[in-house]
Amino acid sequence: MRTSNDKALVFYCNGKTCHKSYDAARKAQALRVKNIYCYDAGVADWAKASPERATLFGVSPVKTENLISRDRFKEHLLEPAEFESKISAAIVLDVRDRSQRDSPLFPFREQHVQMEETARIDTFIDQARREKKALLVYDAVGRQVEWLQYHLEGRGLRDYYFMKGGAKAYLDMKGQKVAYKAK
Repeated sequence: MRTSNDKALVFYCNGKTCHKSYDAARKAQALRVKNIYCYDAGVADWAKASPERATLFGVSPVKTENLISRDRFKEHLLEPAEFESKISAAIVLDVRDRSQRDSPLFPFREQHVQMEETARIDTFIDQARREKKALLVYDAVGRQVEWLQYHLEGRGLRDYYFMKGGAKAYLDMKGQKVAYKAK
């Protein structure tokens, strides 16, 4: 725990619809940490605006030239049905937070990994390369995976895809409505 309050502590998450940074700030305030801020725009915008103070996957400063454009991100999005059609020949990662993961979408076909488990994500990147398979990744609503792309590209992985709209879009496609908080 930080004992000196001379520096600002900035929390950021996935963007304007995400509440993780606010939850973290409230917890820090409850522990009497002062000089706390939340950056509304999200991790990607924070990295662009303050690369020297940003951290992505444990790396700081962030190399802004390696940040992924919106168009580049869209090149790696698959509609839920197409994503599902590719799982038998791919490595599938569920990166939803534990609080969002009530059950797997693809039982016995996917691995659960938290976004902060960089070393574990790296083992799946290495496995995908070794086995010459695509890496398919999904989250709750399609927001967290956007900044995961920075790490995948940084590790030189090119054969990867994200499920557009995340688990919510998949369940909607299957007719199973679910209420996810945007993260």
